[in-house]
Amino acid sequence: MMTSFYNILLPTDGSKYFLFNALQRSLMIVDQDIKDLLESKALEEIPIEIAKKFKDNGILIEDDHNEQEVYHYYYESRKYINQEASFHIITTYACNFSCEYCFEGKGIIASQHMDLKTAENVMRFIKDTTMRNNCRALNIQLYGGETLINFDIGYKILENLSQWAREIHIPFSAHAITNGSLITEDIANKLSAFHGSVLVTLDGPREIHDRRRFYKDGRGTFDDIIKGLIIAKRHGLEITIRVNVNKENYLHIPSLLNTLKLNDLNKAIISIKPVFDASPACISCPSRDRDGESDKENIAICDNLYNTAREEGFNTDDATGLPNLNVCGALHSQRFIVDPLGRLFKCAILPPHESFSVGAIDESGMPKCNSLFYKIMSRNPLTIDDCGSCKLTPICGSGCLAMSLYKYGEPNKKVCEKNYMMERLKNCCEFETSKRLSTR
Repeated sequence: MMTSFYNILLPTDGSKYFLFNALQRSLMIVDQDIKDLLESKALEEIPIEIAKKFKDNGILIEDDHNEQEVYHYYYESRKYINQEASFHIITTYACNFSCEYCFEGKGIIASQHMDLKTAENVMRFIKDTTMRNNCRALNIQLYGGETLINFDIGYKILENLSQWAREIHIPFSAHAITNGSLITEDIANKLSAFHGSVLVTLDGPREIHDRRRFYKDGRGTFDDIIKGLIIAKRHGLEITIRVNVNKENYLHIPSLLNTLKLNDLNKAIISIKPVFDASPACISCPSRDRDGESDKENIAICDNLYNTAREEGFNTDDATGLPNLNVCGALHSQRFIVDPLGRLFKCAILPPHESFSVGAIDESGMPKCNSLFYKIMSRNPLTIDDCGSCKLTPICGSGCLAMSLYKYGEPNKKVCEKNYMMERLKNCCEFETSKRLSTR
């Protein structure tokens, strides 16, 4: 027997240690004596009953067990066995906002609308991809720019695909990622027919939000967004409110939560993330420039705000459980982002840049993929820089693929987030342990 390479020991607040295995997602608590035996490889001195638990949880493994081969198998299989087809459809690059931290260029870099002919090609592509991958569910997210500027095309796509999904007997779900300012009774009513949801961003109470997210003429957007959310709620749409936080606004988030409650929006799901160059569609991507201290500070800020939101009766989307084996959604074979020109991307934070496109849909609805597509799909964390010798690789996956493209111009470079991952992992271990104790 030998110890697993992927064992990670983290100190608890007391005299013991979390023992987490990144490959098997197993978590145990050990004392100093057991820690010393594991680190010294004096495995024969570990009590029999503890050794058995270690074997069952992948802490101890057979001498001929190749964990990198196991990880590679898990990683590759998860790219192709996901049973839900998922598509972000960018109906327009145009936007009526001019947010200070917009990564898409505020509708200036590109402003094209998807036309009906392109939409028809997109629908053929989605149906073919769903069938070819034997998917058992179909998820569509309308996106932008500002999605609702070109809602007529978006609605035609949703109508067509939902009817098709019914005909082949698979579940269909529809979502709109929107700034919220253009939600009307008619739009909300149409989305409700698909049991849909909306994701809208609010960055604080009115006086804070309006300094960060404003119309192109400088007017504030807070009041219009609240009106839109009230309409969405009235029509039964599930609402997620994204809050981008940094040092400028985090102290004001409790005031925002109070405003939401006063407007009877306390059933909304709250999603709190640090400000970074990434799409609201991405719930896991970290900022491009990090350091250990800012990691700890950002985690503490977000965790405290999530706790506040739960105490105020809101549901939250924070990841408190143990981290899963990381296979970025961009690597799933049945996931694509389609832009107004029919170009294909593998991640929602990469449009509208042509250099990040992995191909395009032709007039028959077939994808014509380029070399970048195959580079992305063949990404293997074990061969990227020194990731093969890192214990965190199974839960990190060599970092964000999109950030690798932004920083290095190609998808197979390491974007190291070790400080962030270790801090996040310790918090998750603490949460999981407290949850287990509370259910005894």
